[in-house]
Amino acid sequence: MKNSLKWNLIMNLLLAASMLLFPILLFPYAARVLQPENIGRVSFAESVIAYFLLLSQLGIPTYGVREISRAREDRQESARIAGELFGLNLLMAAISFMLLLAGTCFIPRFREDRALFLITGAGLFLNALGMEWLYRGRELYVPIAVRSFSVKAVCFVLVFLSVRDTTAVLRFACLYMTAIYGAGILNFIGARKYLGTGEPIHKLNISRHFPAVFVFFAMACATTVYTHLDAVMLGFISGNMELGFYNAAIKIKVLLVSLVTSIGTVLLPRITMSLKKGDLAVCHRLVDTTRRFVWDFSVPMTVFFILFARPTLQLLSGERFLPAVPAMRWILLTLLPIGMSNLIGIEILVPLGREKAVLIAELIGAGVDLSMNLILIPQYGAAGAAVGTVAAELAVLLFQLWTLHRIALNSWQNSNRSDALARMLGLWEWDNIGRVVITAILSVLLTGRLFENLLLKSEEISIVSLTVGLFGAFLLFTALYLLGLLLLREKLLMQCLEWMKTGGKEGANGKK
Repeated sequence: MKNSLKWNLIMNLLLAASMLLFPILLFPYAARVLQPENIGRVSFAESVIAYFLLLSQLGIPTYGVREISRAREDRQESARIAGELFGLNLLMAAISFMLLLAGTCFIPRFREDRALFLITGAGLFLNALGMEWLYRGRELYVPIAVRSFSVKAVCFVLVFLSVRDTTAVLRFACLYMTAIYGAGILNFIGARKYLGTGEPIHKLNISRHFPAVFVFFAMACATTVYTHLDAVMLGFISGNMELGFYNAAIKIKVLLVSLVTSIGTVLLPRITMSLKKGDLAVCHRLVDTTRRFVWDFSVPMTVFFILFARPTLQLLSGERFLPAVPAMRWILLTLLPIGMSNLIGIEILVPLGREKAVLIAELIGAGVDLSMNLILIPQYGAAGAAVGTVAAELAVLLFQLWTLHRIALNSWQNSNRSDALARMLGLWEWDNIGRVVITAILSVLLTGRLFENLLLKSEEISIVSLTVGLFGAFLLFTALYLLGLLLLREKLLMQCLEWMKTGGKEGANGKK
């Protein structure tokens, strides 16, 4: 392969970090300037736009990566697929924006903030222009990472220069959406060389993608429902204040989820090509790496931020957002289930052509989330929404595990395939998982003990002391955790150290 898998992973992690660190770093300033109610307004508009964005994408982000990776060695077919999917995406963006415009005319809740909804709605077109699925399918992560980071850096500075009080909500929303989707213009300019086939537009066969696209669209619908349903239901049932608390509670979770699932996006093209060639050994190695990464990253981050939820919210949002502490602690419990369900769904079931099983799992999750929200939000607000999300993610993971187990049982006659699928389930290394969990718990307990008086019991603390203390606690916890894994000679950590010792070069075995 021309592109190093490790280098792709690093670039995708940087891309994910740039997408999520922007709101994380900006939130402390925006929360203090705009106050919870206005933060809730922007959050509500963003959550509603997510549904229109969902319609405009039609499942293309995942489907496009798979199809481009399959046809990558055929330049003409790859360009034809890219052109057809881009045209379909742009058409659906226009239809979605017209529906949004109609909503701002006829739905009272939307009409109250028409300008805000139209500003956020511009992201529909910018997202279609960006075509990140094309870059990911071709494993071109450097350009999209650099462009995303550059645009966000400029917008970050402009927010501090131009958003000074609660009257600047629309200005803030404009800069925020530009930061999230603005790099799409630059991506479009760079992607034009991958779109041309020399054929007339009327000869492009968009309809051939409909059967598969609609399955991926249904998958995306179910995911978006139980991902954004919390915010929408909170906005209607509990109001902007409770929604503002929930928005503060999920900031760290959103960042961590983006990081823990980024490896799946990188490996999807590689696994798809390996399955096409019948190389199950490579598939197993890639999935095993992801499984270790998910556990090694998710468990320590979950236990650390659950213990230090209060000082984290104080730092990111201020004292007025402390009622969000219970919601933050509950929502962090979704990190591991999301990581594992992303591993099974995106890296195993989708490349195997079992996307319908992923769809069923997500529909189950959406149903669980809706039911739990209807019961819990009226009484518990943001915390109730968080509990509903935990239940939904667990339901998704359990169904996917059951599906994968059935596949392994059905293929028992082929010992090689059965062995690979059994290993994908991770049934053979629960002792390693136990070591990771125990190491993380012991590390966070020791860290909490040392920083107890400064961060966990102090009622009043300066922003400087809070920043230094929380950062110091995180560094100490990370050092203790990594030391524990090193003493236990955890496989993934040892592989990373070996890679660093060789200067980031691929191993002698030629694996990438």
